[in-house]
Amino acid sequence: MEEKIKFYIFLDIDGVLWDWKWRKQAIENGIIKSKYDIVEFNNESVSALNYLIKKLGEIYQPQLVLSSTWRHDFEKAKTALEQNGIKIQNKLLATPISSSPQKRGEEILKFLKKNPKGEFIIIDDESFDFEKHFSANKIIKTSITDCGLTKKHISNWIDKNNDLFFEQEM
Repeated sequence: MEEKIKFYIFLDIDGVLWDWKWRKQAIENGIIKSKYDIVEFNNESVSALNYLIKKLGEIYQPQLVLSSTWRHDFEKAKTALEQNGIKIQNKLLATPISSSPQKRGEEILKFLKKNPKGEFIIIDDESFDFEKHFSANKIIKTSITDCGLTKKHISNWIDKNNDLFFEQEM
C-alpha cells in the first residue's frame, strides 16, 4: 500500500479555537474556569478543525503543526488540544521559534524545508508575514474578536481548493 502524501495543518490557537465573543459567553456560562489561563476551546471551532482533519484524511496524511505561541509550552498545548477533543492522528509537531513573533511565515518555511514534502494550510487569526511567502489559498484567516474557526471557513476553503481533494493519477 502506498503511503499517503503529508498535509500539514499549521495551527494557531488564540483566535482560531476560541475568540473573544465566545470567551465572554463561556465565562458568563461557567464553561471557562479561569479568566487568565484559557484551556477550554469553542466546540464549534474544535468540530470545524476535526472536520478538516477527517476530510483531508480521505486522501492525505493530515499532520497538525503548532505555529501558535502556545508552542512555548508544548506539553500544555498538546494536553489542551487532546482534552478539547482535537483528533491528533499523528505525533503533534511545532514550527521552530524565531526571535521575532512577526516572522511566523518564515518559521513555517523552515519547517517545510526540514520535513517530508507535502501540501499545507495555515489557520491563523493574524497575517504576520504570510502574504509575503504564501498564496491566499494556503491561508484560512479567522478573527479573534468574534469568529474563531467555523465549518463555513473550512467549506469555503475546500470549495476554492477542490482540486486538492481529487486523487491525482500517476
